[in-house]
Amino acid sequence: MKDNGADFKVVIAGGGPLEERLKNDAAGRGLTGLIEFAGWKKNDELPEIYSASDVVVVPSVFDSKGESEGMPVVINEAFAAGVPVLASGISGITDLVENGRNGWLAEAED
Repeated sequence: MKDNGADFKVVIAGGGPLEERLKNDAAGRGLTGLIEFAGWKKNDELPEIYSASDVVVVPSVFDSKGESEGMPVVINEAFAAGVPVLASGISGITDLVENGRNGWLAEAED
């Protein structure tokens, strides 16, 4: 997107063990100014983030034990705010996201 001149900003809300790796990866790709790491947000702060979003991305993956999130709450929160979702097509996510109707499904880790 950056190479094609698209005007965009990515906001990553939350945190966890991969946060530092994501920050380093963003810096290495020259995306530091385009990605905001917003950290953990309280529930009452989330509607503001959703209302400012064009799409919510939920990149769920299988862990080393072959397990994944069942039905991430963030998907229903995004839908409640009227925001479509781009998510991995795994587990219970496929029960919530109808590809091309209320969002899009992608292969995990794609």
